[in-house]
Amino acid sequence: MTLRGHYVRKPVDILDRDQLDRIHQGILEVLEEVGVIFDLENACKILEGMGCDVDYKSKQVKFPSYLVEEILRKAQPSFTVKARNHKYDLRVGGNYLYFHGWCTLATLDLETRRQKTPTRQEYIEACRVLDALDEVHGVLPPYGSIDTKPEEGRKGVIMNEILIRNVQKVCWTTHGSTTNMKAIIEMAKATDQQIILTLSGAPPLRYGENAIKGILEFAKADFPLCTLHGIIYGANSPTTLAGSLVLDNALIIAGMALAQAINPKVGFIPCTYAMAMDMRTGQLVQGSVERGIYSMAFTQMWRRYYNLPSATIVGSDAKYPDYQCGWEKALNTVVQALAGPNFILVHGGIYDELLWSPVVAVIDNEMLKFVARLLEGMRIDDETLAIDLIKEVGPVGQFLNKKHTKEWWRREHVLPNVSDRSSYAEWVENGAKDIIERAKAKTREILEKHEVLPLTEEQEKKISEIVRKYHQIKSSTQL
Repeated sequence: MTLRGHYVRKPVDILDRDQLDRIHQGILEVLEEVGVIFDLENACKILEGMGCDVDYKSKQVKFPSYLVEEILRKAQPSFTVKARNHKYDLRVGGNYLYFHGWCTLATLDLETRRQKTPTRQEYIEACRVLDALDEVHGVLPPYGSIDTKPEEGRKGVIMNEILIRNVQKVCWTTHGSTTNMKAIIEMAKATDQQIILTLSGAPPLRYGENAIKGILEFAKADFPLCTLHGIIYGANSPTTLAGSLVLDNALIIAGMALAQAINPKVGFIPCTYAMAMDMRTGQLVQGSVERGIYSMAFTQMWRRYYNLPSATIVGSDAKYPDYQCGWEKALNTVVQALAGPNFILVHGGIYDELLWSPVVAVIDNEMLKFVARLLEGMRIDDETLAIDLIKEVGPVGQFLNKKHTKEWWRREHVLPNVSDRSSYAEWVENGAKDIIERAKAKTREILEKHEVLPLTEEQEKKISEIVRKYHQIKSSTQL
């Protein structure tokens, strides 16, 4: 049995068939005439074996159009991802949407408003909060770094060990050194789960060595892959949304081809991480309306044109969980959800990949309850129309004491946990607390009460052995 997530009954399309065709033809043209650089000779050989045209001097790989069409036809339209606790397994594909946490480099101290590298304990607490929240269906490492002592060894191994011990839902990770990736795969197998690898190419059209090794290692292990490239309109891609969509998808399909060459049945999740650049300042823009528009078109391309899964990301340009952070994330989440991707990465992020907070994850969780209710829509049947009840009450009666009201009010209405719905007088009397203060209290409550399914004795032994083994290997300590 898998976690249901949310069903998007009628996804919103923003492109017509002719526009989809033109985008697809552009992708084919770019892959066939420009190609993609793969910075690993072995990958070039594998792709040449598939039928690609390879220039080994430049490592530039060109994909014939017929081959691209074949790659897209063979891709898996749906697949299952195993969680450590199998009641949280995910069925990816179709119109089902899952919400996931986002990953950043640092945590935000809400008191001083300064960023800092999280401690081991803060990393554990962030994972436990995400595991507890009911609108979190899967968990990325909340932070991309950790404040460890030198003798504690490899940070990537430590962070993924913490993730596996403190999260029972589907976990994601990011590519780093090959050693770290092998450790992650071993830990996942030891705990009977699959971990989704998020990896990034190097736009415009290139895959670096570590990203390639990530594809090879995870595809061989039959673990799903998710590609999200840092597309920047006007910098490493065309400034137009349509042009960026062509380039973004061309790079994704090239990665998909390599994964399929290793494992034809591997689960693959195209994800957009495209953003604008404010040309007046050179500053990257995360919470723009253009991201929402682009994400809707990206989702439609993969959902409707290719009949394949997709994922999107919600970001903000705010540096603190304030009104700007709230409206940027909420509006982009709504429009992206209506388009019907299979994943939206959103929980906890404040400022792009730089700031994250478990308190913000709690607030996001509440916002996502509203989004989920929007997707659910309005039920129309004899019970909800309540015609007989209206007749019974008549023109001057009331509905408070009716059985129908008791049965339906919780089913029909979202009941928030940290939003304030009291009167002004009650709010003042209770300390005039804002949503951040209320979310802090909820976070403390989660950390006091939430219990994560522990590892079995055998799993505990295997994880400890894997961690000890990889701490002895001296190489990159990047995640």
